[in-house]
Amino acid sequence: MADLSYVRKLSVEPGAVVAERDLEHEVEVLHARFPVVVTVGQEINTPRLPTFMSNLKASKKAIRQLGPGEVNLAASSLAPVQKTVRVAVPQVPRKQIPITGNSPDDLARELLSRLRSEGVWP
Repeated sequence: MADLSYVRKLSVEPGAVVAERDLEHEVEVLHARFPVVVTVGQEINTPRLPTFMSNLKASKKAIRQLGPGEVNLAASSLAPVQKTVRVAVPQVPRKQIPITGNSPDDLARELLSRLRSEGVWP
């Protein structure tokens, strides 16, 4: 199965798709036959913002809710296929190293020195 990633433009042809994606200094055009997995970037979509009148009409419309029988679905097919076993927040140890100095310059130098020794700052 083909995999097209970071697509910025996509068009469907009979039996295939044509996708464009940005590379560093060029645009790559890709052709793939179905089945294909496509991931896109934000630039693929230009949202159409509704007008004031459209919003007003939409707010007055009733929301129709359909049950499983109305859309030809068995209730068993709506059951979740996964089960949450545990949700945990990873523990991140804090070093809490005090930084001391007589002036703001000394404090800044000490902070940068410690960050460099930990590999956090270049």
